[in-house]
Amino acid sequence: MLQKYIVLIIILLSAATNVYAQEKPDTGNQLDKNALSFSVFGTSGMYGLSYERIISRNSSIEIGVGLIGIGAGYKYYYSDLIKGKILIHSGFTMNTSPLYSDDCFSIMRGRGILVYLPIGMSYNGKKRLSLGLDIGPGTTFVRSYSGHYVIIYGNLKIGIRF
Repeated sequence: MLQKYIVLIIILLSAATNVYAQEKPDTGNQLDKNALSFSVFGTSGMYGLSYERIISRNSSIEIGVGLIGIGAGYKYYYSDLIKGKILIHSGFTMNTSPLYSDDCFSIMRGRGILVYLPIGMSYNGKKRLSLGLDIGPGTTFVRSYSGHYVIIYGNLKIGIRF
């Protein structure tokens, strides 16, 4: 089952790289470095706020705080980060929440960890609007369970860039 996800990831990454390989960046249309978003799943857990910071012309880091979760992540974009374009990305996200635990009623004791490999797209409008959607395989690490659950996880966020 995991091999299917790995093959899918390789195909999507190859396609994304080929789509944007021939384009030249529009240097006058670069994105603002910061974004604040309302997020459903992703780094914020169930739902909450996430802050994204561009760290290079093709990558960003993100932290999120949600109702019952916190997390962080890294995204790599397959083209330069410019406004008014759909951008394809992949990355690595990790968050912790009692939702991923066998003891979900104990906030302090029962925190599990979710590691997630997002593949998705973002749109950043010319008037600071930021939209993002991604999906990918994830696995949970729970202290009292020696195995791992493999799940499909995702993220939907709407925010502003500044």
